[in-house]
Amino acid sequence: MDKKEYRRWYWEKNKEKINKERRERYKNDRKERERICEKQRTYRESHKEKIYKYQKRWNDKNRERLNAMIKKSITKHRERHKARCMVNKRVGVGTLPTPSSFVCPLCGARAEQYHHVDYSKPLLLFPLCCGCHAKLHRKYEVGV
Repeated sequence: MDKKEYRRWYWEKNKEKINKERRERYKNDRKERERICEKQRTYRESHKEKIYKYQKRWNDKNRERLNAMIKKSITKHRERHKARCMVNKRVGVGTLPTPSSFVCPLCGARAEQYHHVDYSKPLLLFPLCCGCHAKLHRKYEVGV
């Protein structure tokens, strides 16, 4: 049995145990979590075209399922959807500048997205870069 076959055999035999250990390590070890996130980020950056093609193929195959998921999300988060539509409409018409015309107040990079402070007040928002927007949502554990 060569090394590759042994690893596969060991994995099949101890799958649950290995996954449990990985989950615990990921949950408790901040450096491990950062290492994994960086590895994923690097992969996504170097395989953008491949990921795009895969997503497009999946979307084309699962059009009905995707539409149902979108409809369910809109129904579940009605206020969020209305706020986003209002902002997109105003940006399209030109009464609200695009977020890219601003800089992120947190890091100074070019802003790419608007952040809604409160969805019930759809025009109370501020521009952020993608990274700071994601960090902000993770920090306060609210839906992006």
